[in-house]
Amino acid sequence: MRKLVSVVGIMAEQILSRADVKRERKGSKSRRSPSPRSSNWKQIDFEEDHYAKPVIIDTNKMLIASGDMNSNVYKYDFTKEKLKILFKYPEKLEPSQVTTCIDHNQQKIFLYCNYSNSKQNVFMEYDMKTKQLITYKEGLKDTGAFPILCCLSGNIHLIGGRLNSLHLIWDPETKKFTERYFRSKMIHGHVFTVIIIYKYHNFEN
Repeated sequence: MRKLVSVVGIMAEQILSRADVKRERKGSKSRRSPSPRSSNWKQIDFEEDHYAKPVIIDTNKMLIASGDMNSNVYKYDFTKEKLKILFKYPEKLEPSQVTTCIDHNQQKIFLYCNYSNSKQNVFMEYDMKTKQLITYKEGLKDTGAFPILCCLSGNIHLIGGRLNSLHLIWDPETKKFTERYFRSKMIHGHVFTVIIIYKYHNFEN
């Protein structure tokens, strides 16, 4: 069974291990016991190889959307320490790569799915209150892998991707993405260390 382990936890363990090695090299007679911080990390049984960056649902739960043509989207409960399937992708629409975000006010999950066997992408909207999953296929741009999907003030933004140099904004009325150009073109459509805060009425220019 493969394990899903926090990257931060792994890095912490590596740092602590290096510190122990340095102390031993200095001739320390007694080996220091591991820091209590390292014992707080727990492993979760998890079978998926590829998944979107986990997103916080609320103070108790986290969303993990699987990729690599697997069918499940999971939620992990921090208090109960349990991993459960929240919903499944529609049949034959399991993505090879997926990016996710949540509109916490409307209690909706959004997923932008890329596929290895087709140029067609799929945008999905899951309502956590009604348990309804809606898929959109028409008129979607092929962003390539690893775009950034985020929710700002109730608006869904899709930025970058290996094949995309545009800033796309989801229009819930027309059910389409509108395209915005950056002032300077991004290299290969990638976004790097950028946090931009706009007022929505200033997006036109």
